[in-house]
Amino acid sequence: MTTINSIGFLLVDNINSKTDINKVKLMGSINSYKNELEKKQKKEKDKKNKYYNEYESKRINNNEKYNKYMKDNKALFDKWRKSKKSNDLYNYLTLKKPDIEEVEDIYTAMI
Repeated sequence: MTTINSIGFLLVDNINSKTDINKVKLMGSINSYKNELEKKQKKEKDKKNKYYNEYESKRINNNEKYNKYMKDNKALFDKWRKSKKSNDLYNYLTLKKPDIEEVEDIYTAMI
């Protein structure tokens, strides 16, 4: 694994040296570090996408369904309260509850 420290040592060796061999090692080390960093970033991005797709998007959908249900529930209740008609009461009582998906209690992408 290439680290910043090893690149720094190669850079110092390259400055002190008169040969081109250290330049080749330095460039190879920099490219290796860059590739490792890109792989790490891709892995983290994949984890975040997986978390969003499997957990967070379901929570958002559940919240939207529940908020819509509560809004409709309140509107029907207020309508019944004003009119006191049995038809409005029936509509209020027969309002279907939303189908909520069960989502595991995972709140991080770093799993």
